[in-house]
Amino acid sequence: IALIVNKIDDGYPDFGFDELRKSFPHIYPQPLFISAKTLENFDDLEKTVRKLIPQISKDIFETTRNKKWLAAKEELENRKKENHITLSTYHEICHRHGLSERDATVWLHMLNRIGGLIYFGEDSNLANWVILNPEWVREAMYKVIDSPLLEDGVMRASMFTSIWLGDSEKVNYSEDEREIFIALMLAYKLCYPQLNP
Repeated sequence: IALIVNKIDDGYPDFGFDELRKSFPHIYPQPLFISAKTLENFDDLEKTVRKLIPQISKDIFETTRNKKWLAAKEELENRKKENHITLSTYHEICHRHGLSERDATVWLHMLNRIGGLIYFGEDSNLANWVILNPEWVREAMYKVIDSPLLEDGVMRASMFTSIWLGDSEKVNYSEDEREIFIALMLAYKLCYPQLNP
């Protein structure tokens, strides 16, 4: 993972990179500071990208995808407005397009890795959910982070219902969806359970 910081013509932000690396050890050893306006440091960016590309898992580039994979992917993309489906529904879609269970599982992890969807199979609270719309999750997370209900960074379970109740766009999250969001916030380490309330 390379962290690229743009707009250095406006100054160099201090965002605690050393602390960030403790949580995300796969980040490249130093951030890359660039300016898309003046093209400053673009040579360094190109050198770093050329250095990092060979380190990417070869299966992303070398594994062949047949029309069955693409048809399943297209159906998943067409269902993006649903925001999420169950794991069994995902497997039904893949089966309908002729993918074996093994291929469907490989494809699920591949789509998760490249950001086409979100799947936390190792998390018992999320293993049954396939998030088709990562943007939907991002918006829900921002609602929490930007909420005036936060009290010195502490949230109570009762606050989540108010935060995710809906907005002017008539977005209303179900109880199951609110549970997904809380589990995702824990999985992404955007929040932590309070052990001694």
